Amino acid sequence: MLWTFEDNRSMSTLRSLEAIDLSYNNLDQSIIEFLCGLTSLKSLILAGNNIVGSFPGKGLCRLKKLEVLDLGGNDFEGTLDECFGNLTSLQTIDFSYNGLNGSIATLLSFVSLVSLEYILLGGNYFSGPFTLPIIDSEYHMNQVHTLDISNNQMDGQLPDNIGSFFPHLEYLDVSSNLFDGHIAASIGEMPNLRVLNMEKNNFSGNISLLFRLHRENKTLNEKPRLDTLIASRNSFEGPITHDICQLNLQVIDLSLNRLSGSIPSCFNMSSTQFIDLSHNRFIGTIPDSTCFNMSSTQVIDLSNNRFIGTIPDSIYGVGSLRILSLRGNQLQGQLSSQICRLRNLWILDLSSNYFTGSIPSCFDKNMFCSGTDTIATTKIRIFSSLDLSSNQLTGKIPYQLGDLSGIIALNLSHNNLNGSISESFHKLYNIEALDFSYNNLSGQIPLNLQDLHFLEVFDVSYNNLSGIAPSNAQFSTFDESSYQGNPYLIGFWNKTNRKIVAPSPAPTPFEGWKTDNSAIDSTSSHSSFSVFHFPMLLLSMTMLWINPY
Repeated sequence: MLWTFEDNRSMSTLRSLEAIDLSYNNLDQSIIEFLCGLTSLKSLILAGNNIVGSFPGKGLCRLKKLEVLDLGGNDFEGTLDECFGNLTSLQTIDFSYNGLNGSIATLLSFVSLVSLEYILLGGNYFSGPFTLPIIDSEYHMNQVHTLDISNNQMDGQLPDNIGSFFPHLEYLDVSSNLFDGHIAASIGEMPNLRVLNMEKNNFSGNISLLFRLHRENKTLNEKPRLDTLIASRNSFEGPITHDICQLNLQVIDLSLNRLSGSIPSCFNMSSTQFIDLSHNRFIGTIPDSTCFNMSSTQVIDLSNNRFIGTIPDSIYGVGSLRILSLRGNQLQGQLSSQICRLRNLWILDLSSNYFTGSIPSCFDKNMFCSGTDTIATTKIRIFSSLDLSSNQLTGKIPYQLGDLSGIIALNLSHNNLNGSISESFHKLYNIEALDFSYNNLSGQIPLNLQDLHFLEVFDVSYNNLSGIAPSNAQFSTFDESSYQGNPYLIGFWNKTNRKIVAPSPAPTPFEGWKTDNSAIDSTSSHSSFSVFHFPMLLLSMTMLWINPY
């Protein structure tokens, strides 16, 4: 119904309304005072209006019948009012992504808020310790199953009584704060906990305590319900114990910690969709058999650890795999053509290892197709890429790689590849980054590469290329750094300078780069190809949002 403040007939109707949803309407604060007079309201939703001003706590406290209050996505400032303790019917509070400050203890200290189910306070400036009242052993918020206090400035340890205070919690997000110390033992007392997000804090100690607690607090015939564990960017250390084998995780992200030891062979990932153990200190071989005997896994990121050995054959059987990143380990052996069984791959990163032999020629146009899909219940758009750089690969670059028409980034730099650059690469219509630098390539750069209209990064430096380099279309934007180290290559490096580089008097055979990965200069190897790593960053950021509703 269309209404105005001056329309008395509409006003009489409005006063009897129980629910109003004015989200995403570009309203201002003048609407607040009016709505606070509609005392029959049970549900008030003003999300996403970017309303600027002081938090209207006292006015909202006049709405005694409120069950749902959603002010998320505005610019309210100030602290929470104590009068909220009088809104005894409240079931949902969403004050997320505003400019609120002070302590959340005010809200959580109200004994009368026994009906609360959703508490969403993320994306504010709440600070200080996260404290919970200890009135008596019987007091708790029994109905709360969703608590989100992420993206604030809270510090200290999680309260020891968090598990007993929220005994039926299903969703807990404390990410992106300043919390430290060990995991509160009472988290293991939450039998219904399904999602736990602790990333971007400074938690420490052995994370396996969490696995052990959830195992010990379940009956022998019932597995823990925890299916999403995000604990990246903390200071957890020590090994992952066999206790993790009792969990049935769909999402596990323990990246960017100090975890060490080997991965337990019993690690059951039969239903895991997203696995990120990157940037730790894991050693030993990547478990084979049951660890990757699965059909639902879409992401495996074990990069930047200390794994040795070869790629387990079982990984090649994960037909659902979208992203496989094993970069920055000490893996070796030849690349198996079995890798082409992974027909649904978007991203394959095997860079900075000790792989030898030739690049498999089995790749075809149906692989590495960019697009939008759902990973671990989250719909994302990803850009496909293949990175085999900084290994010890030899032989020619397969012309079949030119059939990967959907690929966005291709990096084969820092190997010992020889032969010429195939003219088939002009079919990489969507390519934005192409790096063949630091190899033994010879011959001319195919002129038909000028058909690559989206190319932004091109590097063939330090090879044995000769002839005249392309200079039209995108190639007019590349400077000398893209070609240096090729003494017989002639070209226009800058369309304003038009400097012609003459060949050296005598060729110097290129000896290739050092095969010892410890000598790799990661800056020179990857800085110009940073576009490749953007997809993984995008995925990491996207995965952090798991809808609590």
